[in-house]
Amino acid sequence: MKAELVHVEAIEKSVHPTVKFNLEIDLDVAREVIVSATGALFLPTDTLLAPLFEVPEHEQFEFPLQASPVPAGAYKPTRRWLRLGAQLSERALDHIENHREKDRRGDVTFTLHVRVSTLVVTAEPWLAQTVVMDKGIPVFAESKNATGKALLREDPSKGFLFERTVSVDKQSTIPGTTWVHDFAPRLGLGRFAVVEIPVITSPAALGKRIDKAVKAADEAEKHLHAGEWDDVCKDLRGVWEAFKNYDFIKRVTIKDGYSDLHAQKEDAYLLYTLARAALNLIARKAKRLGLPG
Repeated sequence: MKAELVHVEAIEKSVHPTVKFNLEIDLDVAREVIVSATGALFLPTDTLLAPLFEVPEHEQFEFPLQASPVPAGAYKPTRRWLRLGAQLSERALDHIENHREKDRRGDVTFTLHVRVSTLVVTAEPWLAQTVVMDKGIPVFAESKNATGKALLREDPSKGFLFERTVSVDKQSTIPGTTWVHDFAPRLGLGRFAVVEIPVITSPAALGKRIDKAVKAADEAEKHLHAGEWDDVCKDLRGVWEAFKNYDFIKRVTIKDGYSDLHAQKEDAYLLYTLARAALNLIARKAKRLGLPG
């Protein structure tokens, strides 16, 4: 039996935040059928997030097991779908977000440890036909007709059926942009704007103050990926301090034509992000204090 993780998604209509994993199981469906599956979800490999449960989405509810040989040319399906879900608690979601903040791309890497139980036919078919012997007593004899009835011959060591359990370990990495746009809204984490801000490549050529400000911003970025929010704010003070009482900024804006300034994409995103952050901060404080806006 082989298994492949072919799709991961967040369930949209769910009371509890739930991620669904679709696995494609390759097996001999005429002789083996999936009975149950259990497992657990980890992030990335060693921290348990949630147990896995089966999501009931089977297209077929009857799975006949056959010991008779399949006629030549007959269609023989070899795949079954296994859909597993994981309900994520608030603490699990917080852990995921903390892990994303430490990843430079904001990716999420899940690891699934699954145990799949199947029921396997072990009886060997023996094609038979009824032959009437002397005194009219019918007996079974081997049939030369491939479409004849089959008798099941028991394997002394395995019997007619046996249950088999197989371990399936799979890993899936969800890119940060996909998580933000497709997963976060469905998991109740809100909507996010992904912003790309160009980084100055040669700040030293622009003077000591800008060089100092860029170094402070670089330190803030390191603490940002590490989730050290207080240190981020402390580091960014170096940016504002570097530009305090700095006439160079006035000269740049005046000489470039401030009244006729055309914003670039990063400028628009920067102003949008600042406005959104200020709005979110005020809204959270007002909600906590119970003050209407």
